[in-house]
Amino acid sequence: TVKKEGNTLVDDRQKNGEGEEEYNRLITPRGGEYAVVLADGTKVWVNAESELRYPVQFSGTERKVYLKGEAYFAVTKQVTKPFIVCLDQAEITVLGTSFNVKAYPEDENVVTTLVSGKVSQEYTKSEEEVILNPSDQAVYTKSSGELKVERVDVNEVICWKNGRMILKNRSLKEIFCELARWYDFEVEYRKKGVEETRFYVNMDRYDDIETVLDKLQKTNGVKFMFYGRKIVVYDNSMVK
Repeated sequence: TVKKEGNTLVDDRQKNGEGEEEYNRLITPRGGEYAVVLADGTKVWVNAESELRYPVQFSGTERKVYLKGEAYFAVTKQVTKPFIVCLDQAEITVLGTSFNVKAYPEDENVVTTLVSGKVSQEYTKSEEEVILNPSDQAVYTKSSGELKVERVDVNEVICWKNGRMILKNRSLKEIFCELARWYDFEVEYRKKGVEETRFYVNMDRYDDIETVLDKLQKTNGVKFMFYGRKIVVYDNSMVK
């Protein structure tokens, strides 16, 4: 059966031997998030506007799931049965580890960040394989096949699953891309270049959007106005 415990789904059908070939699909809309406990005990937090497809029962020699969007995985260790996350242009293989994957179809990059354990990631286009250690982040550019690995602050990457957003020295365009998934709105920039204005953001994702934008416009020369589900961004020089 699939049981709901708070904001988490617990799938225990493997224990009962049901549905060997069945797959479940968890889809989170804009503004939503969910967590699911898979039949092997692995827990997955699925961010807004994402999709996770996973089998009811992990049969055979692999545990394979399919992701579009962003998710954080805390994988139950099974030495003889690796856990594989299939993305559009990559596969991530682990035994027991915690990591974050951001792979929205519309984004230019696939970003994998390792929190603990060890991850092997193979990219379809380049057939390149990279091994990640804790605090490593692999950024794969879909169009060029370029791969970059660097050390990062993992707390900044995974804070979304705890209901926070931390972005350091990021453009307004990047920030609004994240906010739009959480709060479900469209954005329009009324002055060329204003979207490149840089901000530091540390906020609770459960604040209402008006509170979030009020904090932003007090810090760095921009003004926001609401028109239904659209937010229009002005430079301060354009608004009296």
